[in-house]
Amino acid sequence: MSLNLSEQEQKIQKLANQVLSLSRDNILVSLRFLDIALADLKFKEAGPIGVLATDGGSIFYDSHYVLKEYQAEPKRLTRALLHILLHCIFYHSFRYDKVDREVWNMAADMAVENAIIEMKLPMVTLETDPEAEMKLKVWKE
Repeated sequence: MSLNLSEQEQKIQKLANQVLSLSRDNILVSLRFLDIALADLKFKEAGPIGVLATDGGSIFYDSHYVLKEYQAEPKRLTRALLHILLHCIFYHSFRYDKVDREVWNMAADMAVENAIIEMKLPMVTLETDPEAEMKLKVWKE
């Protein structure tokens, strides 16, 4: 029996939400002190945006993107959620009126990625981390 598009999309959205919940739970296993901050960010399906994004209160996601990323490398989503959470904690995404936006975005991403790499958490360690760590070392110097 063939599903109509809306039923298929509902199943895709439900599965993507489950994958994001699993990624969130992976963070909570190692970083329990982030439980309240992470619980405050609600998942909201946003259609074909091709990324995860936040406004500081919600995490907007594209179900197809989430499933594609999870299939390619499950740790990427956990890493992305931790990245978003740290941006919110460090108040990185919401100060555009006071800084050069492009430079601020790059510096904020570097700070967050540096923090994640220095934590050395297996659940968010990616194959690309050694290269990123070398680049960050150059910037620190």
